[in-house]
Amino acid sequence: MNLTRVSFLLLLSSLTLIATFSSCTKDVEDRLPGQWNYNETGTSTTTYDGNLSSQDINRSGIITFNEDGTGSLNVDATLQSITWTASNDSVKITDNEQLLDYAVLTNDKTLQVWEGKHTETGNDFTFVKTVEVTLTQ
Repeated sequence: MNLTRVSFLLLLSSLTLIATFSSCTKDVEDRLPGQWNYNETGTSTTTYDGNLSSQDINRSGIITFNEDGTGSLNVDATLQSITWTASNDSVKITDNEQLLDYAVLTNDKTLQVWEGKHTETGNDFTFVKTVEVTLTQ
């Protein structure tokens, strides 16, 4: 084998390895464990007996995800226990016995951005909460 052919094979092997490793991405469930800065913005709207009221949401604090699917949310000086599950494009958090389902918009090592909508209805009310959650490390 001549030197040109060996050089070409080495170059091809190197490019294949680079392409393989650069295309590897971690799933959201692999990136979440740990402590994150938490910021939640959005709107909550309540319709009660035909009357509509709306309130802006702007909360921040610290959220911790443990490997076992438990964690804590410390927002506005209130510490709450949570449970969580995640897949590639969805995160589900149970907070105060309320399941919140988020679509993952950004899944980076130090930045997570999610969007969620929660609706509750009763005989004389409808509650809708639409939020964007940003997590940073």
